[in-house]
Amino acid sequence: MTGDPIDTPRLRELEAELAAARLEIEQLKARLGAGELELRALARDRTPEEVLREETRPARIDPLTGLPNRRGFEEGAAMMLDHLGRQGQVMTVGIVDVNGLKRVNRMLGEAEGDLALKVIAATIQGAIRSLDVLGRVDGDEFAVLLPGMPASPARQFFDRLAERLTEACQGSAWGIGFSVGAATFTGRLPALADAVDHAEALMREARAAGTTRVVYAEIPAA
Repeated sequence: MTGDPIDTPRLRELEAELAAARLEIEQLKARLGAGELELRALARDRTPEEVLREETRPARIDPLTGLPNRRGFEEGAAMMLDHLGRQGQVMTVGIVDVNGLKRVNRMLGEAEGDLALKVIAATIQGAIRSLDVLGRVDGDEFAVLLPGMPASPARQFFDRLAERLTEACQGSAWGIGFSVGAATFTGRLPALADAVDHAEALMREARAAGTTRVVYAEIPAA
């Protein structure tokens, strides 16, 4: 035996009451979260904003190299692109792929592979400018955004970077090389994901051509 059906107006009232109750619960959670954040800030002698930045930072940083991870790189690069604007600008995006890292991990151990990555990260970090954006975006892949850098200086930069990386790894037993793809964009700048896709395609060309190669492309506005 079933009960009497609820009439439509009453059903709507119940749905509205349920939605209001859910909203109150979410608001209470938000207030409790803000209160907890303020307590943690007081305990650390920080402002709530500083604590929030400190607590969210690990999600954007690669713990091995200390560089931004993919998420950190994308956020930093997006901020830089917003600063540049989309019209009448120039930028270069490069992808550096480490060749042979899996072999290092397999033959020499992961600790040696980690050391290689730290050396590579420090070498790239030491080569870029303060306004450039760098990140470790994959296990053996680094991305670099060079805002305002046209094609000719970008070629020189990545040629020299490949040399510096090779020099930094000399004398080790790693036997690794590097494949670099770099794309310079002029005029109306593309979305970051599209720019990275171009650079990754060029990197794959470099990798197919042999170890420690650099492949460039200058891509004018569409």
